[in-house]
Amino acid sequence: MDMEGLMLGLVVSCAVATVNGRLTARQAGYIRGWLLSDVAWQRLGWIRLWRFERALRHFIRAVMACDWATIDRLFLESAGSYPIQIRCQVLELCIAVAAAGSVGPEVFQRLKAICSRLMLGASVLSEFIAKHLPLEALDQADPWIILGIDEDMGKDQVRQELNRQYASWNARACSIDPVTRMRAAKMVDIIAQLRVGCGG
Repeated sequence: MDMEGLMLGLVVSCAVATVNGRLTARQAGYIRGWLLSDVAWQRLGWIRLWRFERALRHFIRAVMACDWATIDRLFLESAGSYPIQIRCQVLELCIAVAAAGSVGPEVFQRLKAICSRLMLGASVLSEFIAKHLPLEALDQADPWIILGIDEDMGKDQVRQELNRQYASWNARACSIDPVTRMRAAKMVDIIAQLRVGCGG
């Protein structure tokens, strides 16, 4: 990944992590690991690594001092021009960082805004949420975001998508893996409630 892609990931993931006003050590660890995964850090030597750690801490403090509108304007306005692989990596990093902290409705709204700015579909956001977020975080989220259903869809399209996802998650409810079973049961419950609301 080029330096611009790394910078985009760093800034946007910090913006997600600091929605609640602070960055946890676990979130900082995810960001640090993501940055270093793209660098042959074993060859950096301990002095350069120490400088990198110090610069990262200063940078994170600077990002925390910025408001979301500034970050959006400076870093996300042209984010759609990045290759899709980089945009997906950045979004996945943001969701992993969010999962490492406390996830509330504000975090989900920020993730939705970032997904939109990265010009990725709601289904991509939904896929990464299902992959990274703990079950208890799903209670805090807008169910439409969790399922990746666009609010602009017509009622028939929404009903078809809910039916499709219900069948998919219901099939996973019989999985041997207990984590998959629990997540599937939670998703089936969310979908069932929305289907009742949609009259389907």
